[in-house]
Amino acid sequence: MRKGVTHVGSSETLLDQIVMQNSVPGIFFSFTESKKELRIKTLSRLSGIESREIRRGSAYLLHRYGVPKRTVAAEELPPSWEKVKKVAEDAHRWLELLYLIECPRHMNIRQIEEQIQEVTRTRSSDQMIVVIDDSQRLGPVNQPIRDYFTNITEQLQSIVVNRNIPVLAVWPELMEETKSSPYAWSDKTPSADVILVMETDLRAKQKAH
Repeated sequence: MRKGVTHVGSSETLLDQIVMQNSVPGIFFSFTESKKELRIKTLSRLSGIESREIRRGSAYLLHRYGVPKRTVAAEELPPSWEKVKKVAEDAHRWLELLYLIECPRHMNIRQIEEQIQEVTRTRSSDQMIVVIDDSQRLGPVNQPIRDYFTNITEQLQSIVVNRNIPVLAVWPELMEETKSSPYAWSDKTPSADVILVMETDLRAKQKAH
């Protein structure tokens, strides 16, 4: 994959940019957001149009990417919709490489691997990138948190090694201590190859006020 410097605002933004720049399949596993909402956020980023405006006419366009189609009268569409349509047409090639999986509450790592296998067969390609949002939901809740992280990371690491694909597992800070440095996380997830820590930009908060 091509290397470069990328501004990343979220895990789905990162996946969008990797798929767009490298033309490889990407799978996004989401426990909290629907496929439709994720598509709307992508089109909002690409077009600069607010999500609520896109949402008003989304049934008219998003059926191409797995959302049920609904007939919408032209007068129901916002004035900015032509720009959204143009952006969607331009992005169609790489948007079709993105697989958005809405995870049920009890989704497990075995099911994650089954979905990866299905995309591999569909695309006839071993190259892809996988992002699992809120991956803390994959493990048994009756374990201590430290063991919980280790267990999930080791199982995902086996997928990485066996399939030779990058897997980005995202989870929030769930430990009692407030430290969130990569060094602190390396103790919790010793099997991870790379650890990225994202923190709130306090400057953004100050601007908001």
